[in-house]
Amino acid sequence: MTLLTITQFHYPFWSSRTLPNCFALPLVNLSHYFYIKSSTRKNNKSRYAAISLIYITAAAVIFRIELVAMILPMVFQLWFNRRLSTFKIALIGGVTGLTALFTTILVDSYFWSSKLLWPELNGLLFNVYNNKSSEWGVSPWYTYFLAHLPKLLMTGLPLSIAALLPKSSFLPNEINQKFITIHNKVASFQPVSLLFPSINYIFILSFLGHKEWRFIIYTIPLFNALAGLGMGRLNDLWKMNTVQMKLMALVPVLALAVNFSATFLVTALSSLNYPGGSALSQFHHLVAQQPPSTVHLDVLTAMTGASRFGELYRDVGCDIGEEKVCTGWSYSKNEDHIPSEAQWKISADTDDEWTVVDSVRGFKGVSLRNLNIDIGELLHIQKRKTT
Repeated sequence: MTLLTITQFHYPFWSSRTLPNCFALPLVNLSHYFYIKSSTRKNNKSRYAAISLIYITAAAVIFRIELVAMILPMVFQLWFNRRLSTFKIALIGGVTGLTALFTTILVDSYFWSSKLLWPELNGLLFNVYNNKSSEWGVSPWYTYFLAHLPKLLMTGLPLSIAALLPKSSFLPNEINQKFITIHNKVASFQPVSLLFPSINYIFILSFLGHKEWRFIIYTIPLFNALAGLGMGRLNDLWKMNTVQMKLMALVPVLALAVNFSATFLVTALSSLNYPGGSALSQFHHLVAQQPPSTVHLDVLTAMTGASRFGELYRDVGCDIGEEKVCTGWSYSKNEDHIPSEAQWKISADTDDEWTVVDSVRGFKGVSLRNLNIDIGELLHIQKRKTT
């Protein structure tokens, strides 16, 4: 499972990003850890189930309210399997939810200088109740299952299916119990139960028009856990004395090789997805010995890495329009016009009023028809011509 996860591009790449989904991810992973233990241990099942519910409830209230769609099937499964009673579910969920709610309101209200602010409620009303999320694009209902999951899981998807397939002439063995034994205290366990909350979660989210793969990132570890069982099942085929079975036993190794190759290629291309950051860095190198002025950054530049963190020479007391002598650079991101005082600009467009000093290359796209990767000049560092 570990090898599978680190050879998948999206999950490791985005796990370090400062997105609310990524803040919620560690809590959800801990919840899934204890959720699995509640199914595989003979003892302390209720305790592990309670801890699992605590973690995911806190993550939903504080970071991502859509996790309620995962809590509902998870709670049903815990109740159906007699891990938690209705009373305990209500008690644990209520106490955890209220504690997390008090915490997020206290912290967020302070930092946003607002009275009784619950960000996730605002997000729910805006995106779901008012359906404003559709303004960012609408995808078909099947997008998560047919597009995002295959992209995120890569070869992990067919490997997870291998864990679920019944015993047959094609796959004549079953999952070896040693792969799910924990300290020799294993209980009866059905791998398909791993996916019950995840499949239902994805199904519920499919009713929303706007879809992004980051909304289902929490399901990837569970699919990978199942894929790990599938890899173990296939690996066991090596013990059988037929060429077909021995070839099938090599599938996990081939799957990891495919993942690694694809991730290596996509990582290299992704490094070219931030020309704005590269252009801003190159700009600072060019003007290091020049007196401060104003530089204009167009929309593409700002969207592809030219953030406030990259503004090395910024004078925090010097804003456009103030009548004062600036001791640092002013960075303009006005979308309507370029300020007249701007002597430099980083933009995708060029015109006769500006001289191109340097250009930055980036990833433009892939042509599947010609199997061609298009990399070319995307942004230009330009200086205003003097009259």
